Amino acid sequence: GVLFIPRFIVALFIFSAGWLIAARTSGAVLHSLIKENVSGYSLIARSIKFIIILFFSAMALVELDIATNIVIIGFTAVIITLSISTIIVLYSSRETLKNIFNENKDNVS
Repeated sequence: GVLFIPRFIVALFIFSAGWLIAARTSGAVLHSLIKENVSGYSLIARSIKFIIILFFSAMALVELDIATNIVIIGFTAVIITLSISTIIVLYSSRETLKNIFNENKDNVS
């Protein structure tokens, strides 16, 4: 009972800090992507915000000691899935990345 209140306050602080960090980070990413004329900038910025909020939500739930094992297993599954997806996307777009980096080398010289 009484020990739950301080943990709740800490969890609320963790979640609030995460929300603030997610908002600032996604805003910075959004402005950078718009400045660089990247297509799908809104989707990328919102995805980053979602991932950061998800991370801090998991931290808050662990602090509250609510289904800690389920939160850890779920978070691990999400991180592994995102990592594998990133590897697949980077592998499939390696020719595009080569063109981008070669274009930048030509502009520097």
